[in-house]
Amino acid sequence: MNHPVPVPFSMDQALDEYVRAQTAPRPWDGGYHPSGLFGCDRKVVYGLRDTPRPDTWKPGANRALLVGNTLGPVLQTAITEQVGHTLREAYIEPEIDVAVPFIKGHVDALIYCVDETYEVIENKTINEWALKSAMKKGEIPKPDHINQGLTYLWAIKYHGFYTEEREFHPPIPQLDRLRVVYWEKSYHPIHEYIVNLTPEWEESFIEHIDRLDRYKADGTALPPRLPKDSWQCNYCLYQQQCWKIDSEGVDI
Repeated sequence: MNHPVPVPFSMDQALDEYVRAQTAPRPWDGGYHPSGLFGCDRKVVYGLRDTPRPDTWKPGANRALLVGNTLGPVLQTAITEQVGHTLREAYIEPEIDVAVPFIKGHVDALIYCVDETYEVIENKTINEWALKSAMKKGEIPKPDHINQGLTYLWAIKYHGFYTEEREFHPPIPQLDRLRVVYWEKSYHPIHEYIVNLTPEWEESFIEHIDRLDRYKADGTALPPRLPKDSWQCNYCLYQQQCWKIDSEGVDI
């Protein structure tokens, strides 16, 4: 049964204000960020140009995002606890900072195993329905998550990384393995998948960056829109700008 709540306090409002503060968009820096580099090219270009974002913030979607973020440290702690057992070293949230192309971000984890192999770990939380739906479609691990993780891997392999203390570690040429981990939020099973870096992926990645760079240099042209029923549109801060103001877009 619902009961009237006293004013001026509202738990619902208090939670939304906290979630808004915790999930605020990152400040503009003009760089490519692996977490948002794939899925919708137009959204990437809006971000590169520091396009003003209308206040279309949706509390429900961001509550789910925050819940997912709070589970991340549990997985990271589980990783570090394996040092001295299955792992020789574990780096939690190492930073990539590549000058050309300008790519920045933090990896969930980089591990060095007892068999002397390296691996990048990309952790994701997912609800039961989304997991079952993706499995049924044969889309697990999800392409966007593979691309995100491989971008981190590519950056570390060829450009090295920084620890939390900003200590630089040189490139790791032998690094070619990504582990995408899904923690299902209803009953908490773990699903994990190994993906290897390939020359074909590297070629497509460079082509993707080159295409985005052309839009960045042009300054006005926009990539084509996604279909309006795409799930990405429901979470996009540029939704109104994209569909009510700007043109259909062009390939360049």
